[in-house]
Order: sequence, then structure tokens, then C-alpha cells
Amino acid sequence: MLSTYRASLGGVNFGQDDDKGSLWILYGIDGWHSLASTGEVTPRTARNGGWRNRAHYAPKGLTLRGSVITTLPNVGDVIDQLAAAIPLDVPEPLTVYGVNADDRLMFVRQEGTPDVSIVSPYEALYSIGLVAPDPLKYGAIEKVASTNLPSSTGGLTAPFTVPLSVDSVTISGTATGENNGNLPSPPRVIVYGPVTDARLTNVATGETLLINLTIEEGEYVDLDFATHTAYLNGTASRRGYISGAWFTLQPGVTEIAFNSPTYSATASAQIVWRDAWK
Repeated sequence: MLSTYRASLGGVNFGQDDDKGSLWILYGIDGWHSLASTGEVTPRTARNGGWRNRAHYAPKGLTLRGSVITTLPNVGDVIDQLAAAIPLDVPEPLTVYGVNADDRLMFVRQEGTPDVSIVSPYEALYSIGLVAPDPLKYGAIEKVASTNLPSSTGGLTAPFTVPLSVDSVTISGTATGENNGNLPSPPRVIVYGPVTDARLTNVATGETLLINLTIEEGEYVDLDFATHTAYLNGTASRRGYISGAWFTLQPGVTEIAFNSPTYSATASAQIVWRDAWK
């Protein structure tokens, strides 16, 4: 096998032939398995040891190394295709296949100057620097769970006597998110109206995010728990109306409760997330 890895970025499928007869060989993805820390320790002046600061994971640098072989003498045009596939500003998913049990991705953009050498009209070598501002690896498959507001219907009360009984039907108002990774994963939650002053609560921790506005019928608010943004109908920011805790889905199962002071049968919350790994 010529390629050590298989990956995709911006429409280029590394580690295989494309539909134009070009073979994209990927020798390595430097940095894929590493994760740096921002933590530092300052030595104490009058005693042993040092003082530690708060540590976080640093942005991840990656390098794609490989070559491309073409069936026509047009390798320069193929390199142009590669250059166009590398995101410059907004990070896009770099998906890596077959390295882990689950296919995983990172959101990357260009870092530095790509190093490209044309060997012949049919072959070129490339080394592309990338950076992932969010250093976590995520599952390639996006997961979704939904819930309506809690409600209870049916049942009989006095003056009816035993043994006559009719059970009520209860809708819990909770959705289950299962993160099969080894690090907390921030979800997206889309809340659909009509609903007023909706609340989203991590049942295990009690952390609650408050949406202090009325979402009308046919409207929705898109909440990104990673970037702490809130957009009404995908365009108008409503961040100023959001308060409380932007919680994460810990490894394992997380129950998220959806509530409101007033009931609406059609209001709902959709939770979207990916498994997350170090």
C-alpha cells in the first residue's frame, strides 16, 4: 500500500485515486496523535517546586505529507486543485479513516506556506501545514437526539373507585446524549418554537442554560455550546438573551431536560453532538 493514511479535506481524497485519474498518496499526518498543553510551572523563589497555572489543550498543528501522480502531463493543474481545497479562514473538517476504530475528524485551516515540488509533469510532492484551533478529535458521524416539553395526559380521578383505573401517559421532556469518546463534547442545541423562556438542564450536574426570550411558531434558536453563540433562525444573534451554564456532554451518557414555564405541544429541542477524543 503506497499510502499510510486515508483522509479527505475540501473535496480531495488522500490515499486513493480520484475520478480524474490522479493518485493522491499520503505518507503521513504529522501531529495527528499529539496534543500539547498550555500549562506552565513557575519556580518558587524560597522553596522547592513551583507554582502551576491553569492548563488547557493548545491548538494542534498538523502536516500532510505525500505525493500526487497523474495519468496526464497536468500535475500543475492538479496542484492548483490541492491549493484550492485547503481552507484559509474558516476551519473545515479533515477526516481521517482507518487509523482508529472509529473514523475521526478535526476542523483545520492553512498554517504557513505549503511546500510543493513538481518532480515531473506527472508527479509532485507536497507538505501542507494545517492548524486546528479546536485541538480535539471528533467522531465523523454526527449524533442527534430530540425531545418535546414534558407533559402528562390521561388517567382518571375520583369519584371513580377501584378496581377501575386508567394510567396516564407521561412525556419526560428529556433527551439522552451518549458520548463514546474520552473527553467532554460541547453539543449544539436547536430549540424550535413556540416556546417562552425555555431551559436546558444537564440532569446529572444541574447546570442550566436559560433562553430568556419568546421563540415564535416557525422560528428556532441555534445554540452552539462550543462557541457560546445563539442565532435566531440562523442569522440574528440572540446571545444577549442567553444566561446560565454552557455545559458539555461528559464521556458516557448525559440526560438533558427541556422545560418552559408554559406548555406547547409542538415546541422541541434537538441535541446534536459528536463523540470527542484527546
